[in-house]
Amino acid sequence: MITRTIPPFDRGGIQTHVLNLSKALAKQGVEVHLFIIGKKVDFEGMVVHPVRAFPFPRLAAGLYVTFTLNAARHARRYDLDLIHGHSMYAAGYGLVKKRPFVLTLHGTQLGELRSSLETRPRPNHVLTDSASMLMEKYSIRKADRVIVTCKHNKEEVIEQYGVDEEKMRVVYQGVDLERFSPSRCEGKTALFVGRLHERKGLDRLLKAFKRVHKEDPAARLLIAGKGEGEKEYRALAKELGLGPSVEFLGHVPDADLPALYSSASLFVMPSYYEGFGLVLLEAMASGLPVLAFDTGVVPEVIENGRNGYVVDETSLANRMLGILGDEKRRRAMGQRSRAIVAEKLSWDRTAEGTIAVYKELLDD
Repeated sequence: MITRTIPPFDRGGIQTHVLNLSKALAKQGVEVHLFIIGKKVDFEGMVVHPVRAFPFPRLAAGLYVTFTLNAARHARRYDLDLIHGHSMYAAGYGLVKKRPFVLTLHGTQLGELRSSLETRPRPNHVLTDSASMLMEKYSIRKADRVIVTCKHNKEEVIEQYGVDEEKMRVVYQGVDLERFSPSRCEGKTALFVGRLHERKGLDRLLKAFKRVHKEDPAARLLIAGKGEGEKEYRALAKELGLGPSVEFLGHVPDADLPALYSSASLFVMPSYYEGFGLVLLEAMASGLPVLAFDTGVVPEVIENGRNGYVVDETSLANRMLGILGDEKRRRAMGQRSRAIVAEKLSWDRTAEGTIAVYKELLDD
């Protein structure tokens, strides 16, 4: 398994996916070798191989380039049955491929780039996303199978990169239901969890919350996360006159996230673009009603009116007011959210689907 990093070194959608998938694969008898940046750590059923990487000044893609080349060099030293890479981080293996090669895409780097250009692009992000897109495109071309984490991603990859549909497989990402406790959905607290970056859409959430706060002064908004846009979002909240009704929590440690989710009564994901949207599944596992814009897995897990709504900028405030103002409805929607992930989205199911892809290649 080749990816840049995993928890506890860093937390994000891809990082969390790789760690939980690796654990689930190990439980089902797969010997997993992880090639990552970082120190050697011990996980039951896995072997972690630290890989060195060297960032070029002002060019984050330099870190990705040196990592992917060194990871490929390390992986070739071992007698492995196949290589499973994630996103652009496995591009180096495409250069020296000698084993079956599976690639998982968590959205696309082209989607990231388009989102940056449509919001307010920062030069370093555009440069990094452009380089990452080329690496990802090369990885796709060299892979024997391409796994995507939802149907939306499959359509996106075919449209953006022209990938042969026969080469692609949909394996839904999982969520750890035992880790998250159901919220009681008491109070009137909306929650956002994510990096404070233009792509995450916090600007439109704050603007919608201005109306929510005006019509229901008891409503609160908690914002968990850090990022380069934090100063601007704090200034926007002040400009909108939201005062203490909005609280910026900063970085919330991974161990504290379950308690944070269960303390809320509504979850909002206002992203302009998501490859998948793991935080949405975590909120659903926590028994929260959810509101999210139409991106990533959103239309595949939100049942409008039953566990939340797919929203846009004109409907967001109305939907927030409607859910926050009705505790009985919140509870019913939260119960349905948790039921959906319990039925369809466990890591064991993700591992089973992944092993099926492995067997396709190894049995040829």
